[in-house]
This record gives sequence, structure tokens and C-alpha cells, in this order.
Amino acid sequence: MIHSTVYRAATLLALLCITLAVPFTATAQQSSPDDEETTSAPAPKRLSALHATLGVQTMWFNGDYPASAEISPGSADYLPLGGGIKGPNNGIRLGVEIFPQPGGAISFPMAVEAYFLSGKTTYPLTALTERPTKLLTLTHTANIFSAEAGVALTVIRFKYQQLYVSALAKANYIPSTSLTARQYYLQTDETLVEHKVVPDSSSHTRFGAYLKFGVRAEFFDPLMLDFSIGYGGLNLLNRNKNAATSRDLLVVDPNNAPETVLGYIGVGFSIIWRL
Repeated sequence: MIHSTVYRAATLLALLCITLAVPFTATAQQSSPDDEETTSAPAPKRLSALHATLGVQTMWFNGDYPASAEISPGSADYLPLGGGIKGPNNGIRLGVEIFPQPGGAISFPMAVEAYFLSGKTTYPLTALTERPTKLLTLTHTANIFSAEAGVALTVIRFKYQQLYVSALAKANYIPSTSLTARQYYLQTDETLVEHKVVPDSSSHTRFGAYLKFGVRAEFFDPLMLDFSIGYGGLNLLNRNKNAATSRDLLVVDPNNAPETVLGYIGVGFSIIWRL
């Protein structure tokens, strides 16, 4: 677990370094000491009132939430079942950003996102020394579709980079989830028994918020790169507060429980096209 976390952190740091370094590298390659006097200054950045963005986004439930707990912590009937959704889950993002004043500090981003969540827990059904070894894997899958709108402020502007902060309101739609239970042999991966059930057949709409910090960097006109990190709440509003029907989101447990607010860390990388 520690190694995977360090690996993710190192990967994100490398992406940020590449984002910041590419414009400087491209500029350095345009001139040399021999033609410093004859090379003209770089062309000014083209200003645009509308940016289109396409990228990838992650959602990582970082707290002690039922959704990220083990799908089954034991065999006793009274123990609740979590969702098993641990670590970052990937999504795609498509959006636009409107600048009332081209090149200005304030903009209004809007986007739609689709997340694909998966949780998995595996238990041995026989001793690991026994051959063949029988295992049980429980796989929980879910999707989240989001629409967001908000405001962004460019707080620091360099020649080829911009640092910004953005606050977003989000509407999140969560359709029914799926659970697959599979018994198989470890050595041969032969499936013995497989069952699929629907832990939560209802769909849910929740409203949340997201605050992020990011950097935009010049790439090749009209393209820019965007790297961001943020924190949000998935279901701040419109939670089910009916004691008879409420349950936690994204869990396998069919029992009623107060709906927990889910907080998550997000990391995004997008390509910006100035229209």
C-alpha cells in the first residue's frame, strides 16, 4: 500500500514537472546563441473567450467511509458489508470554460464527467497451502455521472503558465450498482461458481461541491495543458434522511443506515483547445 501511494505521488509530480517544463523547452529550441540577434520575440499568446477541455479525472474516497470499507470483513451475519472502493477510480471529463474578457483573470467553467468505480475483495476458502487453492472474489462496480458549473480565478500569471483556483457546484447521478461473487481455483483460474446480484437497484441524485487548484501551461497554439488537484463532497445536499429507507451510497450492505457524506480527492489532467 505504501509503495503504491508513493508511486502515485511520484507519477503526479512527474506530470506536473512535464506540464511546467514543456513550454520552456519549446522556447529554448527556437533560438541559439548564433541567431539571438536575428530571432524575433515569441509571438504573443492568442487570447480567446472560449476554451474547450478534454481530459481524465480521478475520484479517491480518502476517509473511513463505508463505500471504501472491505466488501465483507468476515463471515458473521451481523457484520455490515462495505463497498470495497479503495484508491483512485478513473473518469473522463469534457467541458468548456467561458472568459467574459479574453485573457482575463475570471472565467466560468462547465463540464460533464463520467466515473467508473470498482471495488474488489478476495478471500481464501481453503488453506493457502492446499492444492488446488479455492478463492472467493467479490467485485462491486458502480458509475457516477456528474455535471458541474462554477467560477475560476487566475491568481498568478507567468509568461507561459497560469496558476488558478476554482470552485464548482456539482450534480451527481448514481445508477444501480452490481456485485459479482466468483469462486475459482488460484492455480488455474478455473471458475467454479459465479453469481451476479444488484445490491442497490435504485438510482440516486445528489448535489455536491468541489474546490481545486491547478496550473495551465502553454503547449502548442491553440493548445494548452491543465493539471489540477482538489477536494470535494459527493452528496452534500439531497441525502435520503428517511430513517426507514436511508442507506449508505455505494455499499453492498442492504441494511438501512444513515447516509454518510462522502469526501474525495480528485486529480485531473486535461488538454485545452482555445476556440
